[in-house]
Amino acid sequence: MVDQRMSPPMYIRLQRVAFVCGILGSNPLAQAQLTQIQWQRSLGGTANDFAGSIQQTSDGGFITVGSTNSLDGDVFGNHGGTDCWVVKLDTTGNLEWQKALGGSQWDVAVSVEQTADSGFIVLGTSYSNDGDVSANHGFGDFWVAKLNPSGDLQWQRAFGGSGYEEAHCIQQTDDGGYVMAGTTDSNDGDVSGVHGSSDYWIVKLDPLGDVQWQKCLGGSSHDVASSVQQTGDGGYFLSGRTFSNDGDVSGSHGSFDFWVVKLDGAGDLQWQRALGGSGDDEAFSAEHTSDGGYIVAGRTTSNNGDITGYHGNYDGWVVKLDGAGNLLWQRAIRRSDSDEARCVRQTTDDGYVIAAHTISYDGDVSWQHGAGDVWVVKLDTDGNIEGQRAFGGSNVEFGVSAQGTVDGGYVVAGYTGSNDGDVILNNGAQDFWIVSLGNDFMGLDEPATHPAMFEAFPNPSDGMVRIVHDGSGSSLHLIITNASGCRVFGKTLDEEAFALDLSDQPQGLYLITVFSSDGASSRRLVLE
Repeated sequence: MVDQRMSPPMYIRLQRVAFVCGILGSNPLAQAQLTQIQWQRSLGGTANDFAGSIQQTSDGGFITVGSTNSLDGDVFGNHGGTDCWVVKLDTTGNLEWQKALGGSQWDVAVSVEQTADSGFIVLGTSYSNDGDVSANHGFGDFWVAKLNPSGDLQWQRAFGGSGYEEAHCIQQTDDGGYVMAGTTDSNDGDVSGVHGSSDYWIVKLDPLGDVQWQKCLGGSSHDVASSVQQTGDGGYFLSGRTFSNDGDVSGSHGSFDFWVVKLDGAGDLQWQRALGGSGDDEAFSAEHTSDGGYIVAGRTTSNNGDITGYHGNYDGWVVKLDGAGNLLWQRAIRRSDSDEARCVRQTTDDGYVIAAHTISYDGDVSWQHGAGDVWVVKLDTDGNIEGQRAFGGSNVEFGVSAQGTVDGGYVVAGYTGSNDGDVILNNGAQDFWIVSLGNDFMGLDEPATHPAMFEAFPNPSDGMVRIVHDGSGSSLHLIITNASGCRVFGKTLDEEAFALDLSDQPQGLYLITVFSSDGASSRRLVLE
């Protein structure tokens, strides 16, 4: 199974502004939103490049990791297939160095942390047994790479068994070693004690990467750990999802639940909680908070059990627990379409910043751009939304990692397929997308002047479409672009309603945009 963060669905690309096809370029709404962005960088080559994690470094710059299929652009040294890609940026997002790590097969980095010696520890999943990777056990293994401050490989280890391991998170521990977590379905090699189809797998390493202990946690069904953190008492806190209700798991609500687990320093189970409702509930990120409790974020399709305020389809779901795992508060964020909270981090004011993915246009989401956006949400200490913004272009963006920065702002990592809106200089296909935000990103409301609003119906359509607009603004002009971003129709709007015949156009997805002196408004249209 491929990690969803590394293998997004293939959305049809729609560009609101396609210079290559001769479409006029400036969108006042996008320009207004750019004032919230301190800087942004698209990093990669002409193939697919997906970011998985980011951290600010001690010099004020940033380290980010993910995967690359590229052999050009910003990428140098790819070993073949998909490589782990490690990128070091300076304080303003300029590329300092990059390393492609892996072998000839599929290698994906998902987690990075700066170490006490100013180097870096990188965790990923590897299918290779050549190049930088040695001693693969078969199929996918956890792969750990220790780098020096310049990104040179100091040592590497592959961990697993003859089955499948998928890595998700690593952290340096107080003793100079490392703790990492993910999932396994092996019961040989480095793995022992598996309960069922797949288990949480937590592995403690010494400073040189040798195994000190390992634990399999779960029940007879499917259990996947997404995050691990050392706690103040020297133990460990894990979060993820479970489909089990036996073995180590009790209190399941049905289908997948958030599953949070507290271990002592030796890896023995102290307590566990299943959180959720009768739908699918999956935790992607967690953090030990300054009050001794925990914050956990993911997504839900439930509207019962522990969940209230559900909007429909997938909601982002954020849960605050005390130190014993008791539920203090919970928040479902979003409304009518699919959204999910991919990363949560506590901020200096004891609130929380969330990196998420959204395809919603309403509910808690504002300023949605296209097929999917990076969505950044700021919560106060009680889980109330203080501010939020969606960032992106007309294609799909996905936010996977966020962190507060030393200047009081925020940095967000994800990936983008756009080359318009907030996204500048995409290298081709999907790029790493790194966005630096000021601490006032959440304070900017929509402009007092609004672009002309319109509706297109029926939608989907067989080609005959009726356009009705509100007549606001001035110099209204309508443009329709196809899935390649090329203009197929343009018209100055002299009347508030008119019929449009697109029956000569191929079936598929189109974008209708109305430009005015106040801005632009867009609607997707399906021809069938």
